[in-house]
Amino acid sequence: MRFRGISSSLPARVPRWPCAGLCEFETGEYSRSLKDIQSGLSLGAANQPRNEGILRYHEAQLLTRDGRFEEALRGYAYFAHAELVEPELPLAVGLAGLRKPIAAKGSA
Repeated sequence: MRFRGISSSLPARVPRWPCAGLCEFETGEYSRSLKDIQSGLSLGAANQPRNEGILRYHEAQLLTRDGRFEEALRGYAYFAHAELVEPELPLAVGLAGLRKPIAAKGSA
């Protein structure tokens, strides 16, 4: 079942775009996932550090997968500035740095 079909039953305060984007990421709908995650970020869905880390990590992975390596590396810079260490980051940053258009699975 697609997330969009059930999202109408969520309370209004629940940000639908980032939730949909994360679900789409897991189901392989990468173009739609990137669009929804970016929409959520632009509307303030990253209101808590944990939410921001999850969304920015997935956004950077999707940018890498899309061949937008410089944008992806700028996205990963968030983790350096916030001094966040996640086990998946070296692989994800390495893929973007080596210009390999694939996403590293895992969650930050």
